[in-house]
Amino acid sequence: MYRKLIFASIFMAVLALASAPVQADTIGGPSCGSCFGNTYTLTFTSEGTNLFDITLTIDTSASTQVGNFLNAAAFKIVSSSSDILSITDVSVPTGFNTTPVLGGLSAGGCATGPEGFVCFPFVGTTGVALPDGTLVFNADVLVSAGTLLTGDLASSVKALFVDSTGKQTGLTSEDITLQPGTSVPEPSSLMLLGTGLLGLAGFARRKFAS
Repeated sequence: MYRKLIFASIFMAVLALASAPVQADTIGGPSCGSCFGNTYTLTFTSEGTNLFDITLTIDTSASTQVGNFLNAAAFKIVSSSSDILSITDVSVPTGFNTTPVLGGLSAGGCATGPEGFVCFPFVGTTGVALPDGTLVFNADVLVSAGTLLTGDLASSVKALFVDSTGKQTGLTSEDITLQPGTSVPEPSSLMLLGTGLLGLAGFARRKFAS
């Protein structure tokens, strides 16, 4: 009997971990139609009131744009450009402009506008030759209160690829989930996990005491 109860408690603990919401923190691969073999991860950490350290990571190691170039990359973490109050402490791969464009990204490159994308253009006609490992775009972004898009697939990423003449060869435009820099289980999952482990400890104590 005790053994069955212990197994039940262990099952509850495992169920707590398995039932935690799974979010699409990285996109890419065959299921991503416009990723061209690249993978994208978008994360944030809080740096103060409404100030967030945003990191866009692009893994180009399996890129199908071999021989072409990454000419621009962009992320969208708010609904409108007016919700972005300032952008500071920019860090980008060599060759990209450290002054991002606030607006959007299309076949013509970065352009100012209301779309809400923070766009990083390459300085020059081409860009970073692909594949080129992992490329990281980082900036501190101050936004209006309550405007950060943290829902499932609520944010977006874009990337522009060109050939040696600067002609477009591909444009990534995909929804993505903006993830905390350090993932933690949901409170409800932690509660269920704790209940299962407490039950396990209680049953074990009774067994040894008898």
